[in-house]
Amino acid sequence: MLEPFSSEFTPYLEYLSKTANFILKLIKLIPGSDILIRYVKSSHQNDPFRTLLELSLVFFIIRTWRQSRTRGDVGSGKSFVKLTEKEIDELIAEWKPEPLVEAAAQTTQATSQPPIIVGIPTARAKILHGEAAKRFIENPSHDSPIDPNDIIEVTNLASINFAGLIGHEEIKRRAIEQLRRSGVGSCGPPGFYGTFDVHMELERDIADFLGLQNSIITLKASQPLHRWFDHNDMGSLEKVLEQLQYEEIKYRRKLTRKFIITEALFESDGQICDLPAIIELKEKFKFRLISMRHGRLAVWEKLGEPKSVDILVGSLATSFNSGGGFCAGSNEVVSHQRINSAALVFSAALPPLLATAASESIKILREGDGVDRFEKLRKNIKIFREILKPITGDPMSDDGLIEIPSHENSPLIHITLKSPQQQPPGSAARTTMKGKLNIELSPNWSPRQLANQALPASAGGSKLCQRRFEEQEALLQKIVDLSIEEKNVLITRTKKVWEQEIDPMSPSLRICISEALATDHLVQAANSLFEVFKQVLLD
Repeated sequence: MLEPFSSEFTPYLEYLSKTANFILKLIKLIPGSDILIRYVKSSHQNDPFRTLLELSLVFFIIRTWRQSRTRGDVGSGKSFVKLTEKEIDELIAEWKPEPLVEAAAQTTQATSQPPIIVGIPTARAKILHGEAAKRFIENPSHDSPIDPNDIIEVTNLASINFAGLIGHEEIKRRAIEQLRRSGVGSCGPPGFYGTFDVHMELERDIADFLGLQNSIITLKASQPLHRWFDHNDMGSLEKVLEQLQYEEIKYRRKLTRKFIITEALFESDGQICDLPAIIELKEKFKFRLISMRHGRLAVWEKLGEPKSVDILVGSLATSFNSGGGFCAGSNEVVSHQRINSAALVFSAALPPLLATAASESIKILREGDGVDRFEKLRKNIKIFREILKPITGDPMSDDGLIEIPSHENSPLIHITLKSPQQQPPGSAARTTMKGKLNIELSPNWSPRQLANQALPASAGGSKLCQRRFEEQEALLQKIVDLSIEEKNVLITRTKKVWEQEIDPMSPSLRICISEALATDHLVQAANSLFEVFKQVLLD
């Protein structure tokens, strides 16, 4: 039975055999083909199904490559729907494009024409405000000079200049010399050819200034598992650490690096963290401590011994009049950053002129009149707070128009408004403010909740909370505008992207006290703010 079948297909089998041999000879002419043939033979011998799968993938790739990816001819294709001109016009008329950005909130529109600082933001700064600022913004080419009559000289309580080093002539001279020596940029990352001698000098200066072993002017960011504790609440922190310790024992978790991260001087309210208590907790629960100090050197002695902090992170853009940041600690910590930080490989190094400016700032604070500057700064803080004390009242009582949650030695002063319900019954403040300011924000309200409008009935609804929030922002903005227009005092509201804040925050004014402020200018500015507060909140 097999013999007729074989004789019938013999020519075809011979043809296939000759064709296969011919193709095999052609393949052998390709360099490296012997390796491929041996691989296919061994693969087929060990696993024939794998050979079939690989051949299928090869044919699929060839088919995909030869297939047209797009249908360029208009009107072709199975899914093409031909529309009439009338239908096209109707679709165009119905189409409503989404805005490129969301509409500005009421509080954002209130500052749509912020003041513009002309020149250096020193203690006595020159600004454009109102219509003059609007004309300046609407003229992007700035082909015409600024009218001197539009410039207003103000007492600057808005710029961070705690040590009074902005505009320091010696810092400017050294920075210009470095600019002429090395140019503007570093032209490379620190890990390659972007490191200059001034970078290494700055790292030594920072370490010596802080009394630590070493420092590095770059950071390595990470995204670890994190837990939050209540703001500056050591009881809440201890509960979080106890819960983590319990979970490690219960779930037998592997040993990991564990850090407590906190600001030293909180930028959101000017309070100072209880560093001794945090150090006690970190030693009790075997954690490391990362302290973020942002160069707030004015209250340094209030923040505890730097050597008790495992990793100290700071900014060079505040008290050091430069840019970028630094990480300081032991030699092991800095070496780990130097080896593992992606910024050392992929980010440009700090411009040499900024490194020189930071080093010169440290030199002035260490070897020059740094002690006298800090004494003058503390004196200015005390003078300013004493003048506002009559409308601040006792922090433990309900009298006064405003609250200052900031630490008494903090050069960063935040001012919030007291609601009528916080005023004593029958007082003039309670009667007058009742028509201007609603009750304070609900404690469980957050601006980011406005998107879904999901709040319990006890909170009064997010729309009501939004109205309360905007009332406070509007009053604060009115205080800012009157201070600039009538008193020549430059202050600012605390600027936040409220929709992105996790916890609710009370709107506030931010005051930055500087050592460079002359006593008479500071007293005049504080008295002017005192009058503006009474004018807006009581009259």
